[in-house]
Amino acid sequence: MSESKIKYNEDWLKESVSGLGDGVGGMHWLIDGFFDKASEFLVVDPGVVERRTWEAWVLAMQYQRAFFRVSMAESGSRVDCLVDHRVWNLSSRPLISAFNAGDWPGALFEAWTCRDFDYARFLADVPVEVLWCAGESQGTRFMRDAYAWVEVLQAFVKGDPRAGVLLEEARELADPGRASFAAGYAGLMAVPQMDVLGRLIERDGDGFNEALVRALEAYREYTAADLAKGGLSGIVPLELLGMACLVRDGRVEGVSLEVESDYFPEGILDGRWLDAFPI
Repeated sequence: MSESKIKYNEDWLKESVSGLGDGVGGMHWLIDGFFDKASEFLVVDPGVVERRTWEAWVLAMQYQRAFFRVSMAESGSRVDCLVDHRVWNLSSRPLISAFNAGDWPGALFEAWTCRDFDYARFLADVPVEVLWCAGESQGTRFMRDAYAWVEVLQAFVKGDPRAGVLLEEARELADPGRASFAAGYAGLMAVPQMDVLGRLIERDGDGFNEALVRALEAYREYTAADLAKGGLSGIVPLELLGMACLVRDGRVEGVSLEVESDYFPEGILDGRWLDAFPI
């Protein structure tokens, strides 16, 4: 990516953030754009050696965090949200279909990579029923395993002992042999991610690293075609990176990270930028 493209991305991010001053109505249209821009920075700086790459990564999380918080706020209230080094006092907004079980897991894993555990707990308290009502309010339908996956992750964040049982139920629902469509995604993405989380739930250190290696190999296989076309889906395995960050920081008792991978941006994994600015 050329310096002119980097400058364009930086300007796009700044302009998009400044739009918060005009209200929160169109936030949902820009969330994917923030993550795409962050991924493009990672193409140039895969190790996150430069601060601007970390800033773009955090900004993507902050923008979606603001969207989730104003969406869950009481009608007519206002919420202070830190976005791009500034606290914005934003009005609440009605729940819409962009507040859904498909995007919720990514928000949690992104929170883990940025070490925003208050946000992770906030996400864990979002009722699954709210995600269902909002996410399917305009005709979109999510498979049952999407909601089951949210329930597992919420239980894990809360330390709920039911997490293991819930995971088994979610895994059965995501079984590629039962999937009516998207069997490739289920087999190479969803199930391997569940296997990694399962080892965390069980505090199985050896099993975690073995499952992580398999999941990274499956991720490479699933995203190879898109990456070959210049797509961004194969840049970073967000779900696996989020779990690796938890383990790297020693937040899962009995589990240590023994796997090295070029898929894991070192500057995110080791937390070197965490004290650079408030997150």
